[in-house]
This record gives sequence, structure tokens and C-alpha cells, in this order.
Amino acid sequence: MTYVRLFLDNKRIISFGFLLTLFSSAGQTFFLSLYVNSILLDFHLTNASFGALYSAATILSAIALACAGRFIDYYNLRTYAMVSSGLLAASCLVTALSRNIILLFIGLWGLRFAGQGLLSHISSTSMAKFFTDKRGKALSVSVLGYALGEGLLPVIITGVILLAGWRQSMLICSVFICGSLMPFIWFTLGKKHLQYFPDNADTGPMEAGFDARALLKSRGFLLIAANFSILPCVITGLFVYQQALAAEKMWPMGWLARPVSWVTRDAGPCFA
Repeated sequence: MTYVRLFLDNKRIISFGFLLTLFSSAGQTFFLSLYVNSILLDFHLTNASFGALYSAATILSAIALACAGRFIDYYNLRTYAMVSSGLLAASCLVTALSRNIILLFIGLWGLRFAGQGLLSHISSTSMAKFFTDKRGKALSVSVLGYALGEGLLPVIITGVILLAGWRQSMLICSVFICGSLMPFIWFTLGKKHLQYFPDNADTGPMEAGFDARALLKSRGFLLIAANFSILPCVITGLFVYQQALAAEKMWPMGWLARPVSWVTRDAGPCFA
């Protein structure tokens, strides 16, 4: 089966996965880093204080994802995706309207949790659950949304910020999510997608006895987690401070936005 045939036979669910990875850009570091200088000026923050704020929001969003991510197994896909997308749009709105550090933190947490966390989680999980023998192909098509977002959005958002301001840019993002992504989710997912978890998974002894605490104590898991965390930490730091880097090197930010996304595209955008 070719990729074209795979898409034509499953265009709704694959388009759904692709758009979710694309719209997850609103919570990715490469996207949010474009707002750093404006936020520093508006809230009188230093690079270090914003870094601490952003780190706290990211860590708390990861904890929240570990708790909320499991509900995808108990609710139909449309409901889960609509709520997640609505939270992302609301987070853009809160960030745009924030006038103090607390609201800014809530907005950043929501963007990280809903965008970088939930939308990426829904996309990869839905592809894995709805496909069996063609699962790898379906995932490889859906994750192209990351590449498209990293390739186009930095240039577009940089221009919007220069023309309208960072708060207005966030408002536009909120309206765009409500006006395009959410209607797409509602009308695209058919009846077979609403009862989300198809009963096609084997339940073997390992799955029946699975215990999260045992997993966390596993030496193999800890080694894998440590290796996976190194590169995303470095790249996230580079993304967050790319404007500071551009200022230090006297590079135009509009020029830097695209090369940074090219260089780091293969580093796992869903972790950034």
C-alpha cells in the first residue's frame, strides 16, 4: 500500500493527526521563543527569571499530562480533542490578556500542557490505536505537521508580531484555533472514531500486570529516559534564548527564526 492509497483510504483520521501536530506548534518552544523579548519588556523580567518561569510551567505541564493523558482511553476522540483544543485556544487568550506574572504563568502552562503536550499526545496515540499493520506509515505522515509548523510558523509569526504586536498575535492564534481546528475536529471525525479505543489490542501477561511504579523503578526505563532528556533540554534552551542569541550576535531575528528551525527539525519537536 502506497502512502497515497493509505491517505485516501484513511484521509479523515490521518488529516486529523497531521493538523494536531501542526497546531501543537502553539505550545512548542520554537514558537513561544518568538515572544520572549516582548514578554521580557512588558513584564520587566530578566532572561534568568523568564527561564525559571518557563521551566516551572513546562515541568508542571508534564506532570499534568501524565495525569490527564490516560483519559484518552476512556473518552471518545472528538470530545477529548475538542476539550484539548479549547484549552489551547483559552491559553492563547489568557497569555494575550495577562497583565501580571500569575496570569502569564497560567497562560504558559496551558500552552505547554495543551499544545506541546495534549495535541501531540492525541495525534500519536490516535495513529497508534487506529492502525495496526500500517501504523508506522500513518505516524510518519501525521508527524509531518511538526516539520511544516517549524518551517513556516516562525517566519509568519515574526511578521505578525512586528505588524500587530505580540498580544494581538496571541489573540489571532486563539481565534484561528477556534475558527479552524475545532470545527475541523467536530466535522471530520466519524462515528467509528467516537468510540475511541478499538478493541484490537492484545492483552498479554505483561499488559495485565503492568504497574507504573514498577516501570519507574526499571533500570532500563531510567536509562532510556535519561538519554531522551539530554537533547530536548539543550534544544529547548537554544529555542528559548534564540532572541538573546540574535541580539548578542547582532543578527536580524527574522533571519534567525527559519535557520534555527531547520537545524533542529530532526531533534524531536514534540519534546521541545
